[in-house]
Amino acid sequence: MFIGTKNSLETEIDYTSCEVENSTQFNGTKMSPFKCSFTINLTQAYTGEVKFYYGMNRFYQNNRQYLSSRSDLQLAGDIDNIQDCYPLDKAFSPLLNNTVPIVPCGQIANSMFNDSFRLFYHAPSGSDGRDIWLVPVPWTGKGVLTQQEIHKKFKNPISSDNQTYQALCDAFINTTQPPDWSRRLCDLGYGDNVGLGLENLDFMVWMKPAALPKFRKLYRILDTQSNFSCESVSTTAGYSTTISSNDDDGDKILMYENADASDYDLGAPVLSCQNLTNTTFDIISDLFNTGLPAGQYTLLINYNYPVTGFNGTKTFVIARETWVGPQNFFLPILYLVVGTFLILVSGFFLVIWLWQRYKKD
Repeated sequence: MFIGTKNSLETEIDYTSCEVENSTQFNGTKMSPFKCSFTINLTQAYTGEVKFYYGMNRFYQNNRQYLSSRSDLQLAGDIDNIQDCYPLDKAFSPLLNNTVPIVPCGQIANSMFNDSFRLFYHAPSGSDGRDIWLVPVPWTGKGVLTQQEIHKKFKNPISSDNQTYQALCDAFINTTQPPDWSRRLCDLGYGDNVGLGLENLDFMVWMKPAALPKFRKLYRILDTQSNFSCESVSTTAGYSTTISSNDDDGDKILMYENADASDYDLGAPVLSCQNLTNTTFDIISDLFNTGLPAGQYTLLINYNYPVTGFNGTKTFVIARETWVGPQNFFLPILYLVVGTFLILVSGFFLVIWLWQRYKKD
């Protein structure tokens, strides 16, 4: 177990105060959402399955009142069921001018973690390799949760065959979002390809409470089977060219919209279909097929979730795990200490037994 843990790789970034030193604040203040970035150096390649986590500290999801403040029947599709959610069961809706059910109700849903992340690899380009392109790291939500958790415990009130954005908004028309949410439930996951509404992956992950105040939750898994392609996709502003990838099931994974590129100064151009050449395409097409290559990365964070109120901290973790799971030396060291102690005690009693036997002879 100790060897397995030692062979696992892990990089952890504490971004709680990412607007100060060792990071770049693009806009905003502590009191409002903002974006910031971190430069990450991987000294060795993370081959195999690579997982990405977000972590929190001093957040007590195991509090009894907090833990029970939810409606599993509502999460399974019965949106009018608000049992066990008081006081976050109903709220006044200015849009409807009436008091309506909160969906999703309860304290767990109300405190949903809503930071988001993008990771870019600094890929050398040009004949001398001195120019740098920022290549978006492809990751997927598949494998983050089991199929039973996805299809049994969380359901929108309409069937998956009819889950268009407008149909979902119509299904939640007589409800309101939790008071601490900045957007409607039907907007949750829109454009992210990780599920909509109650079936949103990030929401489902958050609704699995942690046992300890310091915890990690799985965010994404590296998509080693992605096949990059360029195409035009419809956006609210019209059409913009994007880099996307297709996984084995044919689902399109949006990598980066060119329209966003001008919003950030990341120190190097972000690779897009407008500047993609055949040579560059050959480089990125199999760049992540075996894992994350060693080198420099830029982590872009949409910082939305405040933790200063409870003196908490937030981290982003890149992990290459082995059969023992995440890198944690506590159990291996504990087993070694206890095992060594038992061997010494056994040896002590063996010596006493042999000594007593020698005296009898």
